[in-house]
Amino acid sequence: MAVKLQVEEELEQHFHPDSYGYRPNKSAHQALEKVRARCWKRAWVLDMDIKGFFDAIDHDLLMRAVEKHVKRRGH
Repeated sequence: MAVKLQVEEELEQHFHPDSYGYRPNKSAHQALEKVRARCWKRAWVLDMDIKGFFDAIDHDLLMRAVEKHVKRRGH
């Protein structure tokens, strides 16, 4: 929680507005409402299984993103 409080404000601005997972002031219900609204505008739907999506994240790439976006206080 301490790390979240330190980095959340900075990192929030880099997320896509339609990203709802684990975001402040966003919920699964809001995501579903967006899906419902968009289903009436498009003739197609994507069905994906993302189980384990982050299980194999590239650690070096992740650390480069952290270094770029997380500022150390006092350094």
